[in-house]
Amino acid sequence: MVSLVVSLVVSLVVSLMVSRCGEMQGTSKPWRLSLIERTFDVKDLAPRPIPTAKRCTCATIGGNTSAQMIAAPTIGRLVLVVALLGTACSSTSPSLAPTSEVPAGSVRLQLALEPGDVIRQSVTSEQVVAQNLDGLDLVVSESTTLDTVLTVVEVSDSGLATVQLEYERAAFFQDSDFGIVEYDSATSTGPPPADAEGVAALVGLQLEFLIGRDGRIAELRGFDGFAMQLLANAGHEGVAAEQVDAVLGDYLSEDGLRRELELSFAVYPPEPVAPDDTWLLPTEEEAFGLRGMAEYRLESIAGDEAIVSMTADLATSDGASRVAEDGSSLSYDLTGTNTGTITFDVDHGLALSSRMNGVVTGTVTSTPPEGEGVPVSWPLSIERTVTVTTAV
Repeated sequence: MVSLVVSLVVSLVVSLMVSRCGEMQGTSKPWRLSLIERTFDVKDLAPRPIPTAKRCTCATIGGNTSAQMIAAPTIGRLVLVVALLGTACSSTSPSLAPTSEVPAGSVRLQLALEPGDVIRQSVTSEQVVAQNLDGLDLVVSESTTLDTVLTVVEVSDSGLATVQLEYERAAFFQDSDFGIVEYDSATSTGPPPADAEGVAALVGLQLEFLIGRDGRIAELRGFDGFAMQLLANAGHEGVAAEQVDAVLGDYLSEDGLRRELELSFAVYPPEPVAPDDTWLLPTEEEAFGLRGMAEYRLESIAGDEAIVSMTADLATSDGASRVAEDGSSLSYDLTGTNTGTITFDVDHGLALSSRMNGVVTGTVTSTPPEGEGVPVSWPLSIERTVTVTTAV
């Protein structure tokens, strides 16, 4: 499932890991997360240094303002993990009960994949991120689309499916006071713009995983090749295999990706459900430290389709922050809600379609390295809609 806020962020991950990779190769790009002192010309919003007495500290990535820095992470888990179920937030599902008779009027929601199934999925995330920095309103509108193909290689007698995942197409659009950025891997020529490099690096990448009927990941295969190719696609083909962990370790690991996949799939109720039945699952958004409970409700059953609604209230956990290599950090005091509906194909356990809406509001605090300034806080709001369509 697709997060309404982020958990894993490829745009941020690629930027940070390529910076680290560049350090190893002596070709570091200016992409490291850091705190630098800048202000803005309100007329054209071009960043320009000013005398120290009039400076305010703002977080930037590679010269982008903190508005873009916050917007980039909120591209969402869809950048790395395109799921089969299309729910709005990460959840951890209890194990499904052993197969038994399903009572009349109820359905058992679980994965029921068949060898040879080819599943095409398109996920689009649209969001508006608004911030106010030192009295200056900054608004960024973004749309990200990922098209993937999942091929079921084989299924064991116990229902354990071997699935190959390939990222087929990526598109990115951003509109802000800093200009318009557009990219579509299917039609664009030349290298992608910097703000689209994270999603562009995914095109053509493949992973294989084993997944049970309950959505739990039994095994993740091909991570080393995935990581190496991700670096190559980002322009660093010369990274030795033994350096991959050093480059990616803090941002994307095999265990972390496996956990994210499992969080994305494991949203099923443990027992058969009938209309109006509900089930609760813990949910979290790691990047902003948001946690809460998601309530799923079976609204109706019509033929082989089941309509499920979802609502979740989220709040930042104590101490939620993201720390950069130079000692600077971003901390969050946020609350949010996610709501939406999912149409499941009962036979396969897949989401034929879903639409999720989310709102997050609160405050972000940027703290520079010790002795280099004072913390600065500003308001943040994110409004987001995620739509998923699936064809088998």
